Amino acid sequence: MTNNSLEQALEAAWQRIDDRFSGLQRRYREQGDIPLYEADLNPPATDRELQQLEKAWGAVIPFELAYSLRRWNGRLIAHDHMIHLASVSEILYLVETCGWSAYGDSSVEYERVIGPVNPILESKKRYDFGGHEFLGSSLYLDYENPPSGGQPGQIIRAGEEPIVEYVASNFVNFLNLIADAPVHDDAPDFDPLKWRP
Repeated sequence: MTNNSLEQALEAAWQRIDDRFSGLQRRYREQGDIPLYEADLNPPATDRELQQLEKAWGAVIPFELAYSLRRWNGRLIAHDHMIHLASVSEILYLVETCGWSAYGDSSVEYERVIGPVNPILESKKRYDFGGHEFLGSSLYLDYENPPSGGQPGQIIRAGEEPIVEYVASNFVNFLNLIADAPVHDDAPDFDPLKWRP
């Protein structure tokens, strides 16, 4: 996929999220029957901020992540799942204060691998861009030589438990998962702890 076609696909996916988010906010104001979903956004990431992030990470930011940070630079509390997309300033803060890297803990080896994922985090080819707050896990844009069935640029989830799992084949499909996810009153038996990512 060329950058031009990837940009179009990313913009379409983000527009779906914007539309879904706006609809949920409108529905809450009119009916009050669901929690108020919130976004805490910074202004779009600038070229300077992205350069600072690349310097802190010691790695080039993949196109789809840089594009998304220019589009949505902050938290996304997505329906009942609380998907957290980190802002540039938050990532920089974590790098500076906690030594948080683009690629997680290189010493981790997972006991359980679900899907086509290389189980060892050992290079700067995996980008920690947010998390699933109910599950206490991180979400990664994964370019770390996935095994058969996976593809570079897939999305994986890794938690405090020794489990790493495949989520989506690429960033666009991940965004569409968020846009399509149910809310609790649409699916009363919906369990956010069982939803992936």
